[in-house]
Amino acid sequence: MTTRVLRTHASCMSLPNVSRWQKESEVVNEIVTISSSESNGPVNDPPPPKKRRLSSCSGRETARVTTCGLRNLGNTCYMNSVLQCLANLPLASRIREITSVSNEKCSIREGASDTESEGRSTRSGRYCSDVTNLLLILGNLFERMVDGKEATSISPDAFQSAFTRLHRSFWGFQQQDSHEFMRLLLSQLELDLKKLEHSRNVVAESFLGKLYSNVTCIQCGSEFGKEDDFYDLSVDIPEEFVKSKTCDELVAMCSMDNCLDKFFSTEKLTETEWYFCGTCNRKQPSTKQFSTSRLPKTLCIHIKRFKCDRVSKSKLSTEVSFPVEQLNMSRFLAEDSENADNFSYCLQSVIVHHGSSISSGHYTAYVRARDQISANQNGAISDSSRWFHFNDSTVSEVNVDKVRKCCAYILFYSQV
Repeated sequence: MTTRVLRTHASCMSLPNVSRWQKESEVVNEIVTISSSESNGPVNDPPPPKKRRLSSCSGRETARVTTCGLRNLGNTCYMNSVLQCLANLPLASRIREITSVSNEKCSIREGASDTESEGRSTRSGRYCSDVTNLLLILGNLFERMVDGKEATSISPDAFQSAFTRLHRSFWGFQQQDSHEFMRLLLSQLELDLKKLEHSRNVVAESFLGKLYSNVTCIQCGSEFGKEDDFYDLSVDIPEEFVKSKTCDELVAMCSMDNCLDKFFSTEKLTETEWYFCGTCNRKQPSTKQFSTSRLPKTLCIHIKRFKCDRVSKSKLSTEVSFPVEQLNMSRFLAEDSENADNFSYCLQSVIVHHGSSISSGHYTAYVRARDQISANQNGAISDSSRWFHFNDSTVSEVNVDKVRKCCAYILFYSQV
């Protein structure tokens, strides 16, 4: 049974009711069609298409960035930014594969009426019970986003309606937290996937990792360890990098390594968190340190920027530099980790919060597009990448330097 890990300054986030890790299955890389500039036909004939496989920075599968914009339905930028990031991860391709089978039987689609959204089959007149509304609507939304035939932007109204019916706290037009929305969405998708026969838990295949917690009794030195699931790492910005509002003293630039070092450092537990020591036969002062016993294929890192107390809600706007091409997690591996030779990541997408408070502001996303990736004789990867900025309905190409300078809130890294 999984035990929740308590942490005072940083926490690992595990989704509720998560199935155990399933053995990774091989997935065929997505084939995309790219128009060629060459043509063997007449001058006015359209050139024949060429097919090319796309892969991530490690040569693995990835979803292509051809997604269109999403219209803002009234402070839904928190939702749009998360959907854009997920739509351009391999997870979206797998959800589209699952829902495409049911689309042949069911009439549910993005933009369908409430009557149609109940899951009625147009072919047999029976109710389609193998896929829930939210999962099917999300798969259809992803399909429309990558299809690009309808418009430069589409409305996610059917998805929003289906999600808010399940989670009433997101009903209305108030600003919401994109991290909270993402975690609830992934949790809901896992619950929906469990209802499918012979279906893989594609959410766990993408995001599930394992944290090993080592607790040491300060009194006698006895050690106690346990393993916990995590789907994202919520890391603090170390205090030494936070600039005081009442002080003009210069503060050094914080990096992602600083945040991760703090998360995985040895922590002295408060009295309410002391563990029961079997040797001392009582609760004793103790320390705790995390390490990773299994790294996920998609590593999601959430920077804890919002602070709430009884008086006010504030945001830490401290700049945090982060690696784009290589994030090395080797120093955080447990001794018996399953990732002894696979601990590097490259950045796939970033969610940014613009504003000074969790109750206001605006969310946008930066997403990497992979144009061409190859390896030379020495194994070095040659990567031609483009980055796009998703601001609700507006999609624009940006320089990678603009991505590096953004005030990141949630980062998605793909395993190399």
